[in-house]
Amino acid sequence: MKYIFLFTLFFFSSYTISAQDVNGYWVGIITEGHEQFKFEINIQNGSRKDPIIMGCRSCKRLHGDIVDHRETEKIIDFYGIINADRSINLLDSKLAFKEKYAGEIRTRYQIGLEMKGGESWLVGYYQDYNSKGRKVKQGRIYLKREKIIAGKA
Repeated sequence: MKYIFLFTLFFFSSYTISAQDVNGYWVGIITEGHEQFKFEINIQNGSRKDPIIMGCRSCKRLHGDIVDHRETEKIIDFYGIINADRSINLLDSKLAFKEKYAGEIRTRYQIGLEMKGGESWLVGYYQDYNSKGRKVKQGRIYLKREKIIAGKA
């Protein structure tokens, strides 16, 4: 009986940690080769009207915007999903809507929620694609939830 209780406790605690809310404002870095650049992301719950990403109709949908400081400060709208294994896939909105984008680079992101030192981190990878669908760059992403400081009244 004690083992069943411990197993149940472990299962629910691990599920609770992996199912934590990813919504909010995250700040960190994105790597490109040996260089690091500032990277910001604002994640919000998506709606049923958002496009279906990666063919997953039952996945929780996300949307928001990214501020990428790699070349120039670029704001990117994205759509995404939370997979059954709690990993997160995000796509540039132009990729999600299958829009044509001559001469521009578009990005896919794969991130996961990790707990480090009692704090939530989003850690993962990105791949940049050209207009022909060929991968041109890839790198890592490290983001920490930005704490919102309430203004003084």
